[in-house]
Amino acid sequence: MDDTQVKKNRWWRWLLLLLIIIVLVVAFSLIKSKLGLVAEGLTPPKLPEIAAITGKVDKQKFLANEQNWQLTTAERYHHTSQGTQTLPVPYEWFINLPQPQQRKVLFSGWSSGEGKKFSDYTYLERFGFITNRAKCTEDDTKQSWHICYGKKAGSTFVERSKYNPDGLPIGFAKTPVQNIPGVKGKETAIGFTCAACHTGQLVHNNTQYVIEGGAATTDLGQLTKAISATLGQLAISAKYPILGNGTRFDRFARDVLGAEYSQATKKQLSADLIGVIEYGLKNVDIIHVTEGFSRLDALNRIGNQVFHKEISRLENYAPIDAPVNYPHIWTSSWFDWVQYDGSIMQPLVRNAGEALGVNVELDVSSPTDEGRFSSSIPLKDLIWIEYILSGKRSESEEEESGKESKSLEELIKTVPDLENMNNDPDKYNVAAENRGLLSPKWSDAAGLDSINTDLAQKGEELYEDYCQKCHLPPLKPEETLAKTDYKPIEWFATPSTKQEAENLECRDILIGGEQHKQCKYFTEDKVLHLKIIPQTVIGTDPAQKNVLEQRHVNTAGIDNVPSNETTPGVGLKSELCTQAPVRDSEGKETGEYELVTIPFSDGGSELFALALGSMVSQTIDAWYQNNAFEKQETLEESRPNCLQVTSGYRARPLNGVWATAPFLHNGSIATLRDLLKPASERPRYVVLGNVAFDSENVGLDQTNVRSKENQTVLEKRLEKGQNYTKDGLFILDTSLSGNSNQGHDFSGKQGAYANGVIGPKLDKPLKDPKLEGYTELDAIIEYVKTL
Repeated sequence: MDDTQVKKNRWWRWLLLLLIIIVLVVAFSLIKSKLGLVAEGLTPPKLPEIAAITGKVDKQKFLANEQNWQLTTAERYHHTSQGTQTLPVPYEWFINLPQPQQRKVLFSGWSSGEGKKFSDYTYLERFGFITNRAKCTEDDTKQSWHICYGKKAGSTFVERSKYNPDGLPIGFAKTPVQNIPGVKGKETAIGFTCAACHTGQLVHNNTQYVIEGGAATTDLGQLTKAISATLGQLAISAKYPILGNGTRFDRFARDVLGAEYSQATKKQLSADLIGVIEYGLKNVDIIHVTEGFSRLDALNRIGNQVFHKEISRLENYAPIDAPVNYPHIWTSSWFDWVQYDGSIMQPLVRNAGEALGVNVELDVSSPTDEGRFSSSIPLKDLIWIEYILSGKRSESEEEESGKESKSLEELIKTVPDLENMNNDPDKYNVAAENRGLLSPKWSDAAGLDSINTDLAQKGEELYEDYCQKCHLPPLKPEETLAKTDYKPIEWFATPSTKQEAENLECRDILIGGEQHKQCKYFTEDKVLHLKIIPQTVIGTDPAQKNVLEQRHVNTAGIDNVPSNETTPGVGLKSELCTQAPVRDSEGKETGEYELVTIPFSDGGSELFALALGSMVSQTIDAWYQNNAFEKQETLEESRPNCLQVTSGYRARPLNGVWATAPFLHNGSIATLRDLLKPASERPRYVVLGNVAFDSENVGLDQTNVRSKENQTVLEKRLEKGQNYTKDGLFILDTSLSGNSNQGHDFSGKQGAYANGVIGPKLDKPLKDPKLEGYTELDAIIEYVKTL
């Protein structure tokens, strides 16, 4: 063989070797990438050390009594099921799940650790949940029946009750007999209650204050990641015990199965575990804007649950891109529009819609006359919750109407299947003069700085000038239901009888291009009519209002295809009340709006807000029919099912607003002081998850956030794709769409406000010698503390 051929062969060998190396490198990279993704899914999130469990808090104060609820009322509210299966596992699994291990190497194995449970309150509180804790007394430690028996006096234990037998944090409840995707047979599920999103907390001077009806501080995204991690780790332990500690799954199986533990039942449990994981992998959310602590994209998540998952329509899915701060709900039952975004008028529709959004069982496949829209919603519980939130009408209103308000006991007697509730007065605890849930008072949170009354008095004058044109005069607790500016709701609907058509004010109204005779109706109760401020005026982030304005869903059937591909319609068919333009005698729009009733049915591209209203209305109707209940208007307070697609945000009275940080609808502002400053002076990055209260600036403590140096640290983490601090707190970047902290801006010149600027800069010093050193901004903040 000549030298030329030898060199040629060597060249081919080197080329082949190079190609093999390249292939190996690429293959290794792909394997590493896939393993990295798997490892990431098996690694739980870093969670903050919440002050309530680190020794920085030694007292816990529930403000229920001060807010007009008895503690037993609050306890039932905290754990009353909405009929939901919010978490993807059976209740018994959740109680016995181990906490996920923190190992980052995929197959390094997981030790069984100390056997700590996922449901341990010291773990769940790190997601922002609140536990009803107590201290062991010396006497408790000596009682063999007591949970403190044998423990050290002063140690912490979790309060348990008939509503919460396993001592879970506020917001968790059992829902029996549910079909859980991936699990064979029916199980008791674990779902969120109303209180999961509407119970707040703040920490000040070593005390944790629990605020009924306040804004939750939870991070459900991190909770989902942690549950996924522990399920994945259990699956590896079950399938590949040689790669991980096999006793991890075995211990879980023994805890869940109890006396029914065997190799057969353990094998079925393993199969169910894989089924749950596979279902979860098929239903992973697309996140465009991370929610983080204290926020949730409630509208899009409800829409996805109802119109994507429930009816199996992929085209109806919407990415998560419009997070909102959990709204506070005290006195909201007495507003004309009870939903925080001003889109829903009927309280029961709002509550049932929320329940649908956190995953109830809903029948959308049976024939319309054979149970379609039946659900697992226990409407009787939603009725009770609405009653304790709203209370009864004020005495002045009763005198005006000439009617006595129904007591809860009288109301319950009218509802079938609730007679057993009458035998348990502890479930109600509604005072004779109950006015529902009231806002918390600054003075009730003992340990907060005392209010400077002179400064607050000056602030009241400024509040009248700059705030109440949108937020209305302030509601103080003693005036909540007795204000003179309450009035009935008016709407037009088709008269049900000839007599109504003759006795009511009626006229022809243009609907869908046709004239329809409708008459004016009024609610019996008077409510407070709130202002909806256009987004173009208030200038805050438009993402949430865009969901109402722009999201459409398909509920129509498809029957012009082969029979095996036919898609049935959802079956929406109802009458809805919504806004329509008022027209003059010549048919021209006047610029004003009124509420009229329109027919609604399935369609290929219907407004999400109206479709949801129809779905909820028919679900409620199905409950009435299934329970043979006819007096529907009694439970719905005579309110119509009115819906509106708003182009702005509702401005509610500011009673108790000092306890509702973070501020703006998307939680992008940490303190009232920042909210009342020019937008240009607000920090770009806000950190959420720490519930320490800043009583001077009124809101979330941002001591280690506001400086230029700390803002730079947060910016660098975000540049690396890290949305959380090294301590596990959420970094909210207000430069992102959906997170904007613009608008509601006090930086303009008197009388020249526009494009989100709603008032002047509040930096003028006060002229009163007694208030030297204070500004208008200080005065307004001091006054808001009194609301």
